[in-house]
Amino acid sequence: MKKEFSWAEIPESTVDIGEFPYLTPPKGMIVDKDESESFEFDKLEFFDGRQFFVLDGKVERMSIAMEGDKEWEQYLFDKSVSEYLNL
Repeated sequence: MKKEFSWAEIPESTVDIGEFPYLTPPKGMIVDKDESESFEFDKLEFFDGRQFFVLDGKVERMSIAMEGDKEWEQYLFDKSVSEYLNL
């Protein structure tokens, strides 16, 4: 039987995660500042598998691009996200 996810079971971290927005693009990619947006206060909508919920606060919507004139590599981006999240 699959165990139901619960935020209450996730321990609070004390690790220093750096400065907002906390993420950097994968090697070989850059943040396209002309296409990105920053908001001091906005909302993000999430889905937990059963329902949608909203979190609000400071939000950064990053547009990621390849360095130079290279063509976009979706697999490279997806792989870096999986590795970052340890999926």
